[in-house]
Order: sequence, then structure tokens, then C-alpha cells
Amino acid sequence: MIGLIVHELATNAIKHGALAAKGGRVEVAWSVSRLEGADMLEFRWREHTTLANACSVFSDDGFGSVLLRRAAPAQLRGKAELALTGEGLLYRLEVPVP
Repeated sequence: MIGLIVHELATNAIKHGALAAKGGRVEVAWSVSRLEGADMLEFRWREHTTLANACSVFSDDGFGSVLLRRAAPAQLRGKAELALTGEGLLYRLEVPVP
């Protein structure tokens, strides 16, 4: 599932987001921390784009949005945050580590 999430984020960054124009970049980070007695993985994807209209192509009901906001967190028993900022897309996924 994590591979599908990264694929979706990368594809959209190349087509519409930070990687669609010169000067854009993507930061990817993850960490594992102990929260309420369980190990939790936090995955973060942050885009920094030079495109003024990069966020205007985002659809709330498209395949990618449904995958990132609902399907992946449900499958992985976690929670997700997907937001558009002035710099580009921000995605955060928090899931328990088995």
C-alpha cells in the first residue's frame, strides 16, 4: 500500500505539482515514534512548487484523493491528512507499526 501511495504522489507531482516545473522539489520523510503504547510510523510528503496554479487541478473526488484520504488509511488502520498549501501539496500518513 505504501508503494501505491508513493506512486500516486510522485505521478501527480510530475504531472501537476512540484516536479512539473523547473525549481520545484519534494521532501519525503518518515519516522517511527512511540504513541500511547504503540509504535507509529509517520510518513510525510511535502511539495514546494514554483507553479502558481499547481493546486488548481486537485480534485476531492478523484482516484488519488480517495486513495490518499480514505482507502490507504482504512487499509493500514491509520489516519491521513492531505492539504494544499501556498507552496504545494502536503500529505501526512500515520499508521501503527506491526
